Order: sequence, then C-alpha cells, then structure tokens
Amino acid sequence: MEKISNNLLLYGPPGTGKTYNVVNYAVAIIENRPLEDVIADGYDGNLEKYDRYTKMGRIAFMTFHQSLSYDDFIEGIRPEVTETGELIYTPTPGAFYKFCVSSENPVKTDSPTDVGNCVFIIDEINRGNISRIFGELITLLESSRRKGMPECLEVFLAQMKVKFSVPANVYVLGTMNTADKSLTALDAALRRRFEFVEMMPDPDVLKGRRIMEVDLSKLLATINNRIELLYDREHMLGHAYFIPVKTIDDLAQCMINKIIPQLQDYFFDDYEKMCWVLGKASDPRQCKFIKLRKRNRFQMNFNLPDVYDIETDYNVFLNPQNYIDMYKGAD
Repeated sequence: MEKISNNLLLYGPPGTGKTYNVVNYAVAIIENRPLEDVIADGYDGNLEKYDRYTKMGRIAFMTFHQSLSYDDFIEGIRPEVTETGELIYTPTPGAFYKFCVSSENPVKTDSPTDVGNCVFIIDEINRGNISRIFGELITLLESSRRKGMPECLEVFLAQMKVKFSVPANVYVLGTMNTADKSLTALDAALRRRFEFVEMMPDPDVLKGRRIMEVDLSKLLATINNRIELLYDREHMLGHAYFIPVKTIDDLAQCMINKIIPQLQDYFFDDYEKMCWVLGKASDPRQCKFIKLRKRNRFQMNFNLPDVYDIETDYNVFLNPQNYIDMYKGAD
C-alpha cells in the first residue's frame, strides 16, 4: 500500500475536484486503507463516513483567508469581561492546537484497519499568509519532527505556557487553486514540507455526455487547449463546471454565469482573447458569444482598437450548433 504523506496538498485549476477528493483521501487516512480501494467503495458511502468521522472529532476542516492569523490557528489571547466588569485577557487555544490535543486520544471507529489517524483539512491553503498563520509550527510539521519520533521537536507556547509538538497521527491535507497563485509562488518553507498531488481537468469524466448533440468532453478539451496556449495550464477550467449540466438551458447558464466571467477575470477583459477561446474551430476569431461592435468614425480616424460586447440574445446561448462549431473539425 502506498503510504499517504503526513503533509499532502492537492493542487490544480478551479473545478478539478480538489475539495471533492479530500473526502476520499480523509477516509483512506482514517481507515488506513489504500486510496484506490476507498474510491472503489463509492463517493456517497465515503461522504457518509466522512461526516461520521468529523462528528467523532477525527476530521476537522478549515478554510484559509487573508485575515486568519496565528491567534486563530495555534494560540492567542482574547479579551473577556468578568462579572465585576473587569477587562482581562485570557490565553485561548487555536483550532489546530485543539485538534492536535484531541488527536492524542482519538475516538475509535468501527473500521478494523483503524490505527488512530486524524486529518486536519486546510482548504485554499494558498490564500492565507503562511508565515503569519503557522509561525514556528512550520518546523514541527515535518514527519521526522513529530511527537514520538527520534528527532521530535517541541516549542514553548508563550501565551498558554505549555510545550507543544505535532502528534505523528495528525495528517495535514490541503487544497490549492493554482488560478489564485502558482505553486512556484507558494511559501518556500511550506513547499519543502508538503508532498503534492496535481489535479488537472479530466475531459474523460464527461465522456459520453451529450446535450442536444453537444459533446461536453470535446467542448471542455477545446476550451482548455486554447486557454493553455493563450494563458497557461494552471488556469484551465475543471470538469466540475459541466458536471451539473443536464439541459441546453443549463449549458447556456453555465456559459453566461460561470465560463465567460471566469475568462473575463483571466484575460482582464481582453475580449479578443476570449473570442479565441470560445470561437469556431475553423476560425476562432468568429465567436457567437462575443460580438465585435461596429467601428465608429472616431475609432477609424485615430486607428483605435476594436470594441467587443458579450452577446445579450439568450437564444444564441441556447443554440447547440454554436457550441459544436467550437470543436467540430478541430481534430
């Protein structure tokens, strides 16, 4: 059985199933089973186990953001007002510290392979200020520095006045959206201590899915091939964008409310590049979803650039041929 690292980070573009797959990884860690066997059990059953293990305290979930700090994660002080009206400051343990303490005596599950592993999940790990949140803990995360290991390290937590080390049975499982920040821009100290699993868009997940003859797998592959050429592979669109699509109306809503806004963000409202992404296979400059505004005299007199508008006629987005033309003949 391939051992899952104590510190593991799932990374990739948006919509590739990172948070979705966290469920499978967490159950595999708790039950000490091969990931492939857990996936074979089916996602619905694993989600039920995930919820049950969370209620038992074996799994914790946190999302990083810019305002999160060491006080929230490890330890801090919080103001309290006593019954006499006096303001006092009380040392308060953070989320990760409390989880580590509870993990030293984990509640056993009914799995025969359970060895007491616990999982702390950090979603969107790259959105937080790593050095501000982790502090000296970054050193303690290393597998060889965990509690009970020959090279175990402890730190003295000044606010709570206790010694602390990370238990060996605590697994840190993170997710990272590469559209927000490249892996190369991730904090170097964190990058050295984590192992990484890349999760890229998988058009095969949509294989056989057709909406009024629109092949969703080919549509996604075509869009991503163009994004990779015009931008980079870290900003491709994940298959999760199309998984809820069941009707042509769903596809139209997906294009209007998800894909086009995402492309606007990627290309900083450069509509010409967006046309290249969403245009016909025969000539990507011809795009039904983004139209070229007729040039006026002012533009022509001073040789100003073209102006584009997003199509406002909803019927254009309901026409399956406009999607088929994006990939037809591309092979």
